[in-house]
Amino acid sequence: MLSELLKSTLTLIDNIFPRKCIICRKLSSLKVCSNCLPKKIQITTFGAGLFYLYNYADSVKELIHVFKLDKDKSVAKLFRESLELELFSDYDLVIPVPCHWFRVISRGFFHLKELFGSVPGYQGGLVKRVRYTGVLYKKGRKEREKTMKDVFSVTDPSAIQGKSILIVDDIFTTGTTYKEIKKELEKYSPAKVEGLFLCRA
Repeated sequence: MLSELLKSTLTLIDNIFPRKCIICRKLSSLKVCSNCLPKKIQITTFGAGLFYLYNYADSVKELIHVFKLDKDKSVAKLFRESLELELFSDYDLVIPVPCHWFRVISRGFFHLKELFGSVPGYQGGLVKRVRYTGVLYKKGRKEREKTMKDVFSVTDPSAIQGKSILIVDDIFTTGTTYKEIKKELEKYSPAKVEGLFLCRA
């Protein structure tokens, strides 16, 4: 009886406020319709030890915007489902690019933990961001390099030595952030440091 009442109520709500895809705004019973859902792709190599899953374009770009700027962390689930856990089997540690505490508080969540927090070897907190840099997407390569110089610090050097490390981030643009973290990690003699990015711009 209760389930029937709930079903009727939801049907009524859908009739008054029909659900739409958050990307194309067409009627859809799902938050993101099948046409706008990111198409799962093979992991792609684009440099020595560098990998990505999606091109930063079209619906993927819009979903990242909804996720990070509109602060809708439920979008992360769509991307988490595309992560093959065997991608991480060659690494002892999966380290996210750290986000400044101010950005985490203002957003309400740490976006990379939402994306990668459930993968084997995930270890937040081993690298910290020592100062607030502001947004980077409007800055060119040289300005990014100046801004990001000496921004990162390893909190436990003993945890790094001899380990195979995968740095994870959402978007690869110029590679400045990745290079700065890698440089800091390599001070403590890891076995290797590579990078996996959800998207490549």
